[in-house]
Amino acid sequence: MIAMRSFKTILLSLFIICLASCQKVVNVDLETAAPKLVIDAAIDWQHGTKGNEQTITLSTTYPYFSKDSIAPKVSGAKVTVTDSLGKIFDFEQVKTGEYVCNTFSPTLNMSYTLRVDYQGKTYTAKDKLYPMPQHVEFQQKDKGGIFGNAMEIRGFFKDDDQLKNNYYLVKIKSPHSKFPAYIDLNGKFFSKNNLFFIYSDEKLKPKDTLNFEIYRISEDYFGYMYRILEITSNGSSPFSTPPASVIGNIINNKDANDNPLGAFRATQFISKQYIIK
Repeated sequence: MIAMRSFKTILLSLFIICLASCQKVVNVDLETAAPKLVIDAAIDWQHGTKGNEQTITLSTTYPYFSKDSIAPKVSGAKVTVTDSLGKIFDFEQVKTGEYVCNTFSPTLNMSYTLRVDYQGKTYTAKDKLYPMPQHVEFQQKDKGGIFGNAMEIRGFFKDDDQLKNNYYLVKIKSPHSKFPAYIDLNGKFFSKNNLFFIYSDEKLKPKDTLNFEIYRISEDYFGYMYRILEITSNGSSPFSTPPASVIGNIINNKDANDNPLGAFRATQFISKQYIIK
């Protein structure tokens, strides 16, 4: 042990000497890619509400080593969402990067088309709004998790929809985490549409409150979130600027090489709360 410590001390000393001898500052010119448009377009209809207030945000990517920690917002775009019956909902810019519609009218099993016109380019996407089951049952296991040292919560729900495969996104807000956690569910892996999800955290304690939002999503959006969650599984937020390697369902109508980042979804969701016992 003493020899090992001495060896580490020698290495540390050599490292300090090397640092001290390096007096010349080397400036590295890092190439940065041209900014890409990022479209965050989520038509989220909470069960029990009118769903008339909807917001779409536009921004651009920025260099990784930029001093700015907030993505630049985009102004001057024209944003609309059209349902499959031809009704057009205009999203007006209320501030830079934020486009709002206060008269949206969501309808279950309706298809919607997003259109964004910006700087002479047109971007479009389609999605369908499916009904979300309303009832969720929670179960608590005090010695859960992989190592049996975490509080474990399971949520159960049944989907009576006759579609072959149903898809869901679960958002969990914990008092012990800066970012919400996300779980994606593919109905084909569950028997007779009896679905469940598991959330565990060793920091949870009695009287802590967990807030759950469960979204019924389309197959296309499920595929997008599946890739996003694989990349951001290190604890960062999947709804920060999306990784450039993940392209969603929004396309540039004339140039497939200029598809934006982000995705368009139309969902119904429920909000549930669970207090740790």
